[in-house]
Amino acid sequence: MLYDYQCNKCGHEMNDVQQSMKDEALTKCPKCKKNSLERIIYGGIHASVKGGEPTTLGQMAERRFEEGHTRMPDGRAITRVEYNQSDMVERKEKRIHEATERKNEKEKKQKQIKKISNMTLEQKRNYIRNGD
Repeated sequence: MLYDYQCNKCGHEMNDVQQSMKDEALTKCPKCKKNSLERIIYGGIHASVKGGEPTTLGQMAERRFEEGHTRMPDGRAITRVEYNQSDMVERKEKRIHEATERKNEKEKKQKQIKKISNMTLEQKRNYIRNGD
């Protein structure tokens, strides 16, 4: 299977990583070396084996939905969630934007800390009083 990954810390992306479905998801980002890598899950694409009885609740709901039923045998409503390509792109862009915002905020804080650490004691007092 091919998987995509994105780092929550630095926003680094890894596309089309070849892995078995049995393999553990990668966690360490090769760019920033943090354990913040997450597998990007895309909905709507799945493999299935035709025939036989359903072995999961999801398979049972899918079969009943295809047969025209709107409820499970226990009375629960069957709902179907479908994702299209634009939803996936929008979610990916949002994750990238959020990662970039986190990175920018972190850099801003680091610059502020560096600025304060280079101040004299009198400058620090003025900074606390006036914010300058």
